[in-house]
Amino acid sequence: MELLERIKEITGSDFISDLVHYRWITFYQFHRINEININDYSLKEWNEAAQYISHENKKFDNSRDARDYICTVLCMRRVA
Repeated sequence: MELLERIKEITGSDFISDLVHYRWITFYQFHRINEININDYSLKEWNEAAQYISHENKKFDNSRDARDYICTVLCMRRVA
């Protein structure tokens, strides 16, 4: 399963595109995303997911930072 597809399922989104505009995550969903093994996906895929979800041209040197950034972006939408 691709990373964005997995995040879509964790968040209960209907479509991957929901992650871009409409989806924020609960505390439980945050932990489920944060528990994804960073070695299950390449750094390239983590970076692509971070860029897609945030609409920013971010590039990380390691998968952990990219995963943390994805969680942060999705959490910030909750308070916005």
